[in-house]
Amino acid sequence: MTSTAATTEPGLSIVVVTWNSSATLAPLLAELTGLDDVEIIVADNDSADDSLGVAAAAAPDAIRIRTGGNCGFAGGVNAGAAAATRDVLVLLNPDCVAGADDLRHLADRVRGGLGIAAPRLTDASGAVTRSVRRRATVRDQFVVAAGLHKVSDRLDPDSDGGASTATVPVAVDVVSGACFATPLALFRELGGLDERFFLYGEEVDYMVRVTEAGGRIEYDPGATVMHIGGTAADQVSTGTDFLLMESRVRWFHKHHGRVAAQFARVALAAWALRRRDRAAISAMFRPMKKILTPTHPRPKPVRVDE
Repeated sequence: MTSTAATTEPGLSIVVVTWNSSATLAPLLAELTGLDDVEIIVADNDSADDSLGVAAAAAPDAIRIRTGGNCGFAGGVNAGAAAATRDVLVLLNPDCVAGADDLRHLADRVRGGLGIAAPRLTDASGAVTRSVRRRATVRDQFVVAAGLHKVSDRLDPDSDGGASTATVPVAVDVVSGACFATPLALFRELGGLDERFFLYGEEVDYMVRVTEAGGRIEYDPGATVMHIGGTAADQVSTGTDFLLMESRVRWFHKHHGRVAAQFARVALAAWALRRRDRAAISAMFRPMKKILTPTHPRPKPVRVDE
C-alpha cells in the first residue's frame, strides 16, 4: 500500500467502502460532512448503482475513489487509506450511521495509546448487537461444526464474554469491522489490510497484527454507532458463507500454518455438509492451493473528485 500523504494533521480520516450502497450511504455521510476535523473518503468497488453520485451529493467535500473493480473490502480500505491525511483512521461501513462526537471519542482513545478502539453497535431499533468475539481456534471450528456452540455460551466462539453489557472500556481480542478507529501511522506501518482476503477475515488479521505489535484493542461503550448490517452480503445470490470459509482457511494458514488450515478446512466442510450449503461445500472441497489463492481483481484506484 502506497501512501499519497507525506504528513498528517489531527483529525479523522473516515474510509467508507461502497459496493452498490446508494440506499444506505446518504444518511451516513450527511452526519459527517462539512466538519473541519473530519475527512471523508469513499472508495467504490465498481458499484452498478450510483453510489459515488450519492456520495458527491450528500458530502460534496468527500474524497471519492474508484478502485477499478470489485477488489474486496481490504482493497477498498487500502485505496481509501492511501489518500488519508488525518492522524486517526476510522473504518466505517456504508450501512452505519455514526455521529461525529462518537467517532471523535474513539479517536481520542487511540491517541491515548490504543491500537484499536471500537464502539458499541446497535441495530436500527437501538438494541445492542454483538460486535466482540474471541480469537478463533481450530477447536472452535469443530465445536461449531458439531453444533456444540449452542449448548453453552462458553463454547460459542462468537460469544462476546459479556462485553455488550459493559459500561466501561474493556480489552478484547476481536471487534466488528463495521466501525473501528486506529492510528493512521500504525495502519501504514503494518501494511494496511491484507488484500488476499476478499470479504471477512481481513479485519481479524489486522487485529492480530496490531496485538502482536504490542497494541491494545478495546471495546468502548462510550461511543455508539448504528449498524444495519448485511446490505452487501444480501446482494450475493449464493450467500456469503463460502467467502467466510475461504477467508477463515486463509487466516489459519497465515497465522498457524498449513496443518491448522487443513484441520479448519475439514471442520468447515463438515459444517457446510450439515447445512447442505452447496456453495460452501464446493468451496471447501477445492484443492487447498485454490482456496489459498485469491481470484478477485487488484486494480489501480483512481480519484474522481479532482
